[in-house]
Amino acid sequence: MEKELVTTGAIDPAAMAFDTLRLEVTTLRLAVQQLAAAPTTIDIPDYTETLAEIRGATQALADHYCKLREAPALMVTPDKLAAQINAASAAARASERQSLQSAENSFVAITRELTGFVESARTADRQNKWILAAFLLGIATCAAFVMIVMRWDSTERPATTEVRQSVQKLR
Repeated sequence: MEKELVTTGAIDPAAMAFDTLRLEVTTLRLAVQQLAAAPTTIDIPDYTETLAEIRGATQALADHYCKLREAPALMVTPDKLAAQINAASAAARASERQSLQSAENSFVAITRELTGFVESARTADRQNKWILAAFLLGIATCAAFVMIVMRWDSTERPATTEVRQSVQKLR
């Protein structure tokens, strides 16, 4: 069937549609004929090596996934992780609490020792004041005794001199 050209002045749209349809059907028939002959002419590549590479990569990926799945870090759930964090913080706080208690005990011991030094110094100062007061009282007592003795001696001397004079007169 050959294509006939219409050379009339007015082109019928229906005739144009049939001509277009005829061309498409012819093209389709030729394509189907070539497809029937194509399996003998198509070169199908061998994908054995590519499939082996893909299989090897998939196996390596699966092995790596198994290792990751068995990793201890992935076995920890958020609850277990929170419990471990709480336990670690409690242990750290206990250690800090013990250090603080030790520092407090050392502070109390040093404070007691310093208080003892201060009390000892105060006691020594009081004792020094008492010793000074006793020394001054002793000096005052001695001075008073000396004055009493001297006054007694001065009151006694005139009597002694009178007795001597009367003794001498008698003689």
